[in-house]
Amino acid sequence: MRSMAIPSTAADGPADQQTPQQPTSLVELLADWYWEQDAEFRFTVVSSRRAGNNAADPFPYVGRKHWEQPALNLSEADWERHRAQLAWHQPFRDFEVQYATEDGRSVWVSLSGQPVFDEAGVFNGYRGIGRDVSAQKRAEEMHQLEHALARALAEATSTSEGVRGALRIICEREGWDAGRCFRVNEASGEMRYADGWFAREGEIEQLLRGSRVHWEAGKPVWSTDLPRSGPAALRSAGKGGRYGTFALPVVLQGRTIALLTFSAHTTHEPDRSFIDAAGTIGSLFGQFLQRKDAEESLRQSEARFRSLTQLSSDFFWESDAQHRLTSMVHGPSYAAPIGYGQLGKTPWELASVRPDEAGWQAHRATLESRLPFRDFEVARGLPDGATRYFAVSGQPRYDSQGLFLGYRGVGRDVTEIALARE
Repeated sequence: MRSMAIPSTAADGPADQQTPQQPTSLVELLADWYWEQDAEFRFTVVSSRRAGNNAADPFPYVGRKHWEQPALNLSEADWERHRAQLAWHQPFRDFEVQYATEDGRSVWVSLSGQPVFDEAGVFNGYRGIGRDVSAQKRAEEMHQLEHALARALAEATSTSEGVRGALRIICEREGWDAGRCFRVNEASGEMRYADGWFAREGEIEQLLRGSRVHWEAGKPVWSTDLPRSGPAALRSAGKGGRYGTFALPVVLQGRTIALLTFSAHTTHEPDRSFIDAAGTIGSLFGQFLQRKDAEESLRQSEARFRSLTQLSSDFFWESDAQHRLTSMVHGPSYAAPIGYGQLGKTPWELASVRPDEAGWQAHRATLESRLPFRDFEVARGLPDGATRYFAVSGQPRYDSQGLFLGYRGVGRDVTEIALARE
């Protein structure tokens, strides 16, 4: 691991008798803080070039060891590895720590340091520099958030699943208690609640399971002990938190088609990074809602078509590229025993009363030419001994590459018409 070039102190030997209480101009260009630790790894000097800044100091370590300040991103195992590195007096570079300030902000600090020894080789502690990398980390978080949303929306099988899943991702990562989606009626401009996700739903379910003996007995249940953790706890940190709501418009082709709202007990407004990402987030939701609306419209159209087709047809059929029947399904209002023993065979391989051989030859020529046909009349004897007449219609079907797959069509029982005609 590379060591940092940091100004020397008196502890380095008599060659340099000055003890730099302030970072040099070079360190000022490289870092936001210069720091020193004693042999017990307690911070003794933290010199910031941010003097006079009214914001909370994101380096509150003076007088304490590094691990005595709670870190949001480090586990005990992480600290153990870092303490071992220090115990071996090894230099370290870009050791990143995330913690919460008193006003509920999240701050990332990157620390680099090297050990300090006196002229006799006795270990005196560490010294190094620190950089505030919160902006870079926040940009990475927004990039990851956008990718997570795009993936969740792309994989969703329904509108509700996609909206709830995406709202959950935003709430959990950004610390909101609740996320809701309202659809905007383009004609009237009115909004209606469409779907939502609420934090701590799991804890509520756990509360209900634990209080089963009460509510099964008809008794109400009250609790103020539902825990808050992660970003939600960070957002509500500090004093004077109010219930805030952030509304994000979903704009598609210049029109607002929905609103997303996020609410929480919070001490601060959404940061600039989240506000800047609002347009991208809204666009992802807009494209998803447009796609799902189109799919739903198509499903409804197909359902209407099937309903109308069932009114005019008694059965549906499909054949493969060799004209063998692969499917035969009768409609809900037709109970004649059709289709039995017919699958896997071509229509002309099945016993029929009509048409004659010439009629079948003409029909086969139509199929080989991949032409649609309508009301081709076939008469067959059924297992119940009756002869039924059918008017069959069909059209060729192809895959996305234009390869012929067979035929698909419908049929009607026209026995009464045929007998009356004869």
